[in-house]
Amino acid sequence: MRSEKMHLAYRARYNEKQLEIRLLELGYYLHPVRLVPSLVTEWAQPMLIELKNRIKEYFFGRNRRSRRKEA
Repeated sequence: MRSEKMHLAYRARYNEKQLEIRLLELGYYLHPVRLVPSLVTEWAQPMLIELKNRIKEYFFGRNRRSRRKEA
């Protein structure tokens, strides 16, 4: 009985420490210094992909059109 009580006490302390660590991790990720660049990166990524696609389309699409005119 005594060992079971000690085991449960250690288990409770272990669970508390795990919760504290998760809370610290959450605070780390939600800190404005890290959160803002992360959000900006995720927001800007689709725009940058679209810009890259338009640039490709402009250059490669233009080359295809000029080749058709020459032929």
